Amino acid sequence: MSSQAKVMGSVTQTVRFLIERLQAQIVENKNEFSLSDEQVRHLVSLAETSLQDSYNRSMTQIMNSIT
Repeated sequence: MSSQAKVMGSVTQTVRFLIERLQAQIVENKNEFSLSDEQVRHLVSLAETSLQDSYNRSMTQIMNSIT
């Protein structure tokens, strides 16, 4: 496996962890913000989509920096 593949695998795992942690914190703190279950689902989905899109857009820059 190339070093680029190893680094990208690690970055992907890190981004996935960040997404999952943010989602868990939103769910854990929903009462603090008086959010309904539907609002929580929407917010969790929005956070995941936003972070995944940001990662996808920066992937080329990350790969270029390790080659």
